[in-house]
Amino acid sequence: MVSPADFTLLARVLPLAIGAAVSPIVLVFQLLNLSSPHRALARSAAFLLGCTLMVLVWLLCAGWIASLLPTSQPGPDPIAAALDATFALVLCALGQRILQQPRPREPRPAAAGVLAPAVSGLALMGCNLSSLVLFLPAVQDISRAPLPGPVWWGATVLLVAPPCCQPGYRR
Repeated sequence: MVSPADFTLLARVLPLAIGAAVSPIVLVFQLLNLSSPHRALARSAAFLLGCTLMVLVWLLCAGWIASLLPTSQPGPDPIAAALDATFALVLCALGQRILQQPRPREPRPAAAGVLAPAVSGLALMGCNLSSLVLFLPAVQDISRAPLPGPVWWGATVLLVAPPCCQPGYRR
């Protein structure tokens, strides 16, 4: 049976999962794959596969790290505050770096085949800090909460499914 505390955890994880899934840069790349004149659906599926593999890597790494943390206690959480402050500093530094870069001269055409979209999905999701910053606290919440097996799996699937099912991929 699912307890009210489990519902509270799911209520905290769901907005983070949706926020991690709605990444504008990933959506733009997926739309570019779908608008490709050659094998658009295959390219889109390969890109989705690359993004999904990276989300699973995130889940494994973050789950392992979060499993080393103590179980969360009621009240202020200094570990979560330290992680939030670290992510804030990383995002500010990244934003400053992006603002200082010169504009690219000319765009290059997309490579043919489905390997390039799969690799670009891996790379893009790997450096997609806006999704990672929302994904990691959700994994931390799930890992540090004392959950029975089915509730843990439900919360984990709830977290992983939206980033893996990016908008723009349609059959």
